[in-house]
Amino acid sequence: TFESPNGVRRKIPVTPVLSTGPKKSNQHHDTLHYRHGTLVFPSDIVVQPSAKAIDSSSLLTSVLNSPSQSPSEAVMSSAASSPPIIQFSHPAAIFNQFVVSLVDHSVLKLCQDGDAGALSRYLSLHHDKVSARNLNATDQTGKSGLLHAAMTGNVAIARLLIKLPGLEVNLADNEGNTALHLASQAGHADVVSLLTLCPNLSIDIRNNAGLTALMKAALQGRVRCTRLLLLAGASPVLRDFGRGLCSVEWARLTGRTKCAEIID
Repeated sequence: TFESPNGVRRKIPVTPVLSTGPKKSNQHHDTLHYRHGTLVFPSDIVVQPSAKAIDSSSLLTSVLNSPSQSPSEAVMSSAASSPPIIQFSHPAAIFNQFVVSLVDHSVLKLCQDGDAGALSRYLSLHHDKVSARNLNATDQTGKSGLLHAAMTGNVAIARLLIKLPGLEVNLADNEGNTALHLASQAGHADVVSLLTLCPNLSIDIRNNAGLTALMKAALQGRVRCTRLLLLAGASPVLRDFGRGLCSVEWARLTGRTKCAEIID
């Protein structure tokens, strides 16, 4: 276990971790990329890996005893035929003294990729203790990992996320759409069903146009989603900001007669 500069504690495996570093980064630091993140060394610290794997004690010795050689020269001095491989048998020994920052895999990125297995392994590694900032991180459109799961109908990822403390289930994107809006509009009834079980869900939240999830489901003709939202207590009388229509009127306007019958 080690503590990053922002005070967050992380647990890492003590089994050997292989890297193809050091490598120069844009911030003029030496960076070691390993399987759970990025280990960054200050530029005045020298790492002299050999072509063969070395353990953490050898690395510490080479760093402390070679202050004059630049990191890039240290890397280039190794055998050109094979890239240097650095093996950290006990990474915590290095983290405690030299770590500047560790960049974890992003929950958002895993959700964008739709890889439920990778997300499950990530959460297991962190014992389901993911910071709210990481859990609710958004892309340039304002969509978090949960919104991506709802938009694509990824039930496995949605199920993993909604059980985590700190998840903002009502988080909206740049257009004001929440995960419930996106799932209802796309007809992902299983995701809608999961979301309606969340105790903090605001089922009648409006987007920037004043549309609720029920309106979205009705105007798209999503019959199952319409039924689920009504059963969960969605209001059929609210009206949007533009046309001033309620959900049943939206259903009739767009020719969704089945949804109109269900709402009536």
